Amino acid sequence: CDILGQEPECKQVAGVLKYVRVDDCVTERQLNIHYCEGKCTSKSIYAIETHRMEDQCICCSATQTEPMKVPLQCANGTIVEHEILQATNCECQSRKCTTINSAP
Repeated sequence: CDILGQEPECKQVAGVLKYVRVDDCVTERQLNIHYCEGKCTSKSIYAIETHRMEDQCICCSATQTEPMKVPLQCANGTIVEHEILQATNCECQSRKCTTINSAP
């Protein structure tokens, strides 16, 4: 839960993704990938109109991305280029809440 007066924190983070693999092709080294991480305020509130509790889900999401081309070394010796996305801007954004059904 958020502490009163504390702003939600959603920011761009540079992390290490060990390798990118596509079929039998893989990067030769670890890549520094930018992604979004943090806390945003979510809540469940009573809606007078529907007489139900309604969830308001807000997630830390990438609002802008930038493509990055990475070379992949294939098992047959060829090198192919693959495009991945890097997060360049992150914000708290409303999302549809989903219910996780547990198996009986």
